[in-house]
Amino acid sequence: MISGPATAGLVELDAHPERRRPALLAGLAQAGGSGLGPLVAGALAEWAPAPRVLCFVVVLVATVVDAVPALLVPEGAERSNEAWRIERPRVPDEIRGAFTRVAITAALAWGSLALYLSIVPSYSAKLLSTHDLALLGALAAVALAASCVALVVSQRVASDRRRTQRLGLVGLAAGLGLLAIAAPVHSLALLVLGAVCTGAGHGSAFLHAQDELNEIVPRGRRGEVTAAFICCIYAVVASSVIASGLLALRLSLTASVGSVAIVLAVAVGATAAWQLRD
Repeated sequence: MISGPATAGLVELDAHPERRRPALLAGLAQAGGSGLGPLVAGALAEWAPAPRVLCFVVVLVATVVDAVPALLVPEGAERSNEAWRIERPRVPDEIRGAFTRVAITAALAWGSLALYLSIVPSYSAKLLSTHDLALLGALAAVALAASCVALVVSQRVASDRRRTQRLGLVGLAAGLGLLAIAAPVHSLALLVLGAVCTGAGHGSAFLHAQDELNEIVPRGRRGEVTAAFICCIYAVVASSVIASGLLALRLSLTASVGSVAIVLAVAVGATAAWQLRD
């Protein structure tokens, strides 16, 4: 509920949207927040009292505190004089082709990164034979940290959006390949390198996909189109995570993560080829 209107609001309220700052801020907020989650929760669960309660209390308090300034944010100029109404995610006919391309790019970027926030900690625990929650949380956060760095670097380097999305997708494919082989060869180095490649690929691909979306959306349609964009992202995120869990019931954890990583890598490669088309 929050991601769509928050991202649309960043674009409407920014004085210089052509500078890719809204896309950067949206990416940093999502990737940075997602990285802080396992990092802080892992540390609290490992070293603080009430490991199954305290991290949730911290998130709840932070949410309540953040709600106060959120209520003071002004409405965007596009809807300031209209009555509030519920909107469903929709995409205008004239941008559906471009929307589909950038939505799939962003969805695969987040679907790949979602593995590091869900099943990779268990994958890492098996690889390292450890139950140190702080360490496992830190390993999960490596990919998100790499994404934040890539977001900042990509925003500062002027380049073609589609070319940068392709490069990001190549990084994602490399990271997914390394993730698939890290456990079979029992290599922590490959696991960390895969996290860095996946995170860097995510940052580059998502920033420019979000930025391209911000440019093609017609005035007055930003909220509903951004909501559709977020729905596509979470559909792939949910599919990759649930598929990993279901496969783990039948196969080993190593085989399930490897299988999902390979499927995602193939989809990423196909999308990169799509980005080459005019």
